[in-house]
Amino acid sequence: MAFDLKKITNGVVERSIRTLLYGGDGVGKSTFAAGAPDPFFVDPNKGRYRLRVRGTDIENWDEFRACLDAIESGKIPCKTIVLDAITNLEAMCGEKLFPGVSIKEARGGFKAGEGAVVLEWRNVVAQLERMWLGGKHILLIGHVVVRRFNDPAGPSYDRSEVSCSPELGGFLKQWSDYVLFAREDVTMAGKRTATTTGARWVQTNRSPAWDAKARGTNLFPAMLPLSWNAFFEAVQGDATRGATMLKEINAMLAEIGDEALDKQVAGYIREYPNQVPDAFNRLVIRLEEFRRAKAPAAQEVTT
Repeated sequence: MAFDLKKITNGVVERSIRTLLYGGDGVGKSTFAAGAPDPFFVDPNKGRYRLRVRGTDIENWDEFRACLDAIESGKIPCKTIVLDAITNLEAMCGEKLFPGVSIKEARGGFKAGEGAVVLEWRNVVAQLERMWLGGKHILLIGHVVVRRFNDPAGPSYDRSEVSCSPELGGFLKQWSDYVLFAREDVTMAGKRTATTTGARWVQTNRSPAWDAKARGTNLFPAMLPLSWNAFFEAVQGDATRGATMLKEINAMLAEIGDEALDKQVAGYIREYPNQVPDAFNRLVIRLEEFRRAKAPAAQEVTT
């Protein structure tokens, strides 16, 4: 089989967005999706009815696959495909593959059922990717579950993850360009009572408390309002953030005042233009070290 040389690209390629959004019940995930361009809801969760959007109920896995076929063939035109929610679709996939048996009990081997589900989802993702390459945004919506994380290098702790099997969740997170955790702004009213201000946010950076990511961007904002428009503006603003980052790099170099370091950083950015965030992060650390070393000397002069 000859390799298709037309697949080779060079430099930045503008594509539609592949996003996985997850969060608690009623936080506003479907409303976020409704703000995307011309969305079509593939809706086993049946959460779209109070939104002015097009979509269809899904009752089983075969119906889900037939719906994707209709979208891909152009019978259902749209610009954004919304799967709401993958948590429900995973259950339908299990019912299709293992009728009358839970996924965990299927096939008798350790994780055998979960592995079979992921293999089935690989076919789904391959189809979604074809439509993504054709210009459609893909938005996967998931519920949230709190799981215990046993850190081999430190203490164990609870963290929020996508409510599906870890195997499927890991696969979908790897495929997505953005993983967004939707949450309410929570404050404490007293020592034991939590309340919310009503503000809804998405977290975009991974932390010990939740999964999140923004692939290949210049310091993507760590937190954004739970709004498609705010999210899309942040995606489109990557070039602007890159220019701002270069200005901040020059300001940090000027404060440090090391000509050899100036040449080193300039050469690194020239040779590796995609590594501006790396150069920025390294300089932040270098500047902190410079300021700490300078502080005792300043104290000695004043005394």
